[in-house]
Amino acid sequence: MFILLLVYSLQCFQEKKKNKSKKIILTMCLVGAFSVSSMATTIGECTLTGYTFMGGWGAHTNKDRDYFLADPLVYMDNGYNWWGYGWVKFGNLEDTPVASAYIVFDLLGVGGMRKKPASESDPAILYLYDPGSIDVEALGGNDDNAATLREQLQQDLTAPGVEPIATITMTSNGTYSVDIADLYNSWVAGDNHGVVFAAPDNGKASKYAGFNNANGNVPYISTVPVPEPISLLVLTSGIPWLLTLRKKH
Repeated sequence: MFILLLVYSLQCFQEKKKNKSKKIILTMCLVGAFSVSSMATTIGECTLTGYTFMGGWGAHTNKDRDYFLADPLVYMDNGYNWWGYGWVKFGNLEDTPVASAYIVFDLLGVGGMRKKPASESDPAILYLYDPGSIDVEALGGNDDNAATLREQLQQDLTAPGVEPIATITMTSNGTYSVDIADLYNSWVAGDNHGVVFAAPDNGKASKYAGFNNANGNVPYISTVPVPEPISLLVLTSGIPWLLTLRKKH
């Protein structure tokens, strides 16, 4: 809807006609586009981020990292599966089920430690999973129990028939949102075990902002989706041109 409003607005100006009704529509379109964020309500605040790597032998959480990674659940190299994945958990949830819930997060790049910006030719592909009975809060330790749980969750998520609850392909860095209403409502019902971030099997990892990251914001849950980065780029880059056309009228 955001893009449709923007395209119609541009068409109104391109016609170069002093049509008051179209100018009114244009104003409404632009105001509506910019007011999407003002309609949003935060219904979940991040309490934990983390990730495991190199076949689950180690893990980091927001206690020692200001980012987290979505690694492939299967990554075969020289006969060994160097799997990994990330996780996020939220608190301050609503007391009753909601009609809409979007997880909002900031993509920092493609790749793990050697990240580069996402692009059309090298996109970040993210799979979101329900961790089921395993609470992601228990995954971050360096003890044997945490390592066992990390391995068990990897096996659960790669079992036959298990599919991600959502998938998104991102062609630029920035803020994205994904509909997770069903998962959110399961949290409200009492099974708040968080959400898992993973990359495609044998694919590239992707990097996301955690707490106190200078390049992005920690994830949160919103009642409305956010405009994707390319939408905001088109809108902001077109504003000076629109103002020039307006002066010519």
